[in-house]
Amino acid sequence: MKTGCIALTCMAAILISVPTAIRAQTITMEAESYIDYNDIGGTLIQSVPGDGCSGGYMLIGLDVTDEWTEYSNPVPDAGIYRVVAKCRGDAGTPYNLQMTFTPQPFGGLPETITFSFTGYGYD
Repeated sequence: MKTGCIALTCMAAILISVPTAIRAQTITMEAESYIDYNDIGGTLIQSVPGDGCSGGYMLIGLDVTDEWTEYSNPVPDAGIYRVVAKCRGDAGTPYNLQMTFTPQPFGGLPETITFSFTGYGYD
């Protein structure tokens, strides 16, 4: 099973569930907005124009195990979040995607979520 994608478009819609005094919010993280990366080899990790992508670009090059991209996406309050990721990859190819969340400035240990999906192509 591959880890990463040849082309990856991820949108994390994070819904915050806190007391009713604060409404749920959606925070969008665009795949091309990474702040750091680890590119081991294969295809260079980079943003390229992508049809159907919310920001108009998609991330390519996560094609070797242990490659990663890092994002900074502050949330306004501590709470419970629902993560939704939109990913594309080679049709019929299985992928694993891991997201690690570091709770700052609230404290606590990082949490890692692993998503498994099968690519549906790039159309």
